[in-house]
Amino acid sequence: MSTLLHDVASAVALQSVVQANSLSEDGSTIVDMIDSDGACFAIQSIGQLSSSAFLGKFQESSDRINWTDIPGGSFEPVKGLNSLQIISFVRSQRYLRYQYIFEDGDLASCFGSVVLATQKKLVP
Repeated sequence: MSTLLHDVASAVALQSVVQANSLSEDGSTIVDMIDSDGACFAIQSIGQLSSSAFLGKFQESSDRINWTDIPGGSFEPVKGLNSLQIISFVRSQRYLRYQYIFEDGDLASCFGSVVLATQKKLVP
């Protein structure tokens, strides 16, 4: 099944996973994907960066306790200012979360946001 751009408002579930003025601690949101199906896409926007690199990725879980990386769910490392990246991946578990680390450790920070989108389940 496909979703056209004009269908986004009614057929796509959008979730702001991280939206912060300063990402300096892991403040990711666990997202329950029970109302959506399969394939996802995510947009990561990183502005000012106080580290030499920023690494962001999505993980999935069936129980909200044990997490595994999603194949194709990692963004390319950000090594400068004003990075905008879009990835697509297929999830197989109910819960998703966004994880990030700074190459320089805990004292680094940046400005950024991450939006997750997927198609809503269609109930006949």
